Amino acid sequence: MSLDMIPLHFKRRTFEHQLEEINQFVEKRKGNYYGMFHEKPFPLDVIKTLIHTAGTAPSGANQQPWTYVLVEDERLRECIGELARENERVQDILAAPYVVALMKQKHGEDKGQKIKHYYPNESCAISAGFFFSAIEQVGLRYKMMGRIKGLEEILGCPPKEEHFLLFGIGQDRETERIPVQELTRLSSSYYERMKKRRNIRDFSSEPVPAELIEKAISAIPTSSHYHFEWVSDDHRKQEIRNRAEAEEKKFYEERITEEWKDVLKPLGTNWQKEHITDAPHIIVPFKKRGSENDDISSFILTGIEVGVFLSAIHHGGLCSLTHTPSPMTFIRDCLERPKQEMPIVLLPIGYPKEDCVVPNIHKKPINEILVIL
Repeated sequence: MSLDMIPLHFKRRTFEHQLEEINQFVEKRKGNYYGMFHEKPFPLDVIKTLIHTAGTAPSGANQQPWTYVLVEDERLRECIGELARENERVQDILAAPYVVALMKQKHGEDKGQKIKHYYPNESCAISAGFFFSAIEQVGLRYKMMGRIKGLEEILGCPPKEEHFLLFGIGQDRETERIPVQELTRLSSSYYERMKKRRNIRDFSSEPVPAELIEKAISAIPTSSHYHFEWVSDDHRKQEIRNRAEAEEKKFYEERITEEWKDVLKPLGTNWQKEHITDAPHIIVPFKKRGSENDDISSFILTGIEVGVFLSAIHHGGLCSLTHTPSPMTFIRDCLERPKQEMPIVLLPIGYPKEDCVVPNIHKKPINEILVIL
């Protein structure tokens, strides 16, 4: 069966415009910590649009293994507070006008049969990063906490779903409230921009100004939980590609299951990874072992910032790819990173070739990723 491929329709911008757009994105990341939420809610359509934006995130084989549950019922909120009473952040979250639980789907279903989900943890964390970027970019605030055991039962989720993150969203009580009409406009405009983002594999070798990469990386706060490695040296990229193709060739010829073949077929992937050397820059996010001092793991925190970084790159008029070679420990060796670090994804960054095409795949509509209780 031939693949249904479509043109990317990439719109090139001037360097000045690219830098201005990333600058604006980074500036809106600042000040996302708050004292108290304003108790007055904003229109439901705004939060739905923000969640719809989260659903535009890349995911393993485009499986989109997430469900966002908006908890409006006061009784359910009380149950959440009781279940997570040992975590002091839960009351701050429950004080927000909107409380949202991100659920990870452990597997999919088709005609009553289970379908394995690939890289669901990475995918859900990146989607959360897209969600938080959308919240910040329209001027709202959030607070989050990690998995609450037993929340699935309280919310009546199906057995295939597992709680991943909980967050509260609202306006900061200490700042001037954003008019409803403006919030609606900003959220809709941001969604329209982000839904055009696509993973690409056909990168041009055209240089990308380092200032754009530097500014996008500056959107990621310094943390003991992760490290983002920037690679632009041709020799290093070739070494990574050689090792990646050796592993991927084994995977496609020896280890891949028939089920995984079927999942990947619409994407047209194979063991050859030209994008690693064609793209002028590669970013490798590493999660740091031994820094698990919070209820949210370093792995999830790293994945969230990957989502933020990809959002910044898209704003700067650049293209990217989320590549997850298996296994990935060879990347750590190629880049001479310490043993306590583990790469979670490989991100080629650059401009697309003029004739770049992408698979004709689609994102789930809002009614398939959002549940309101």
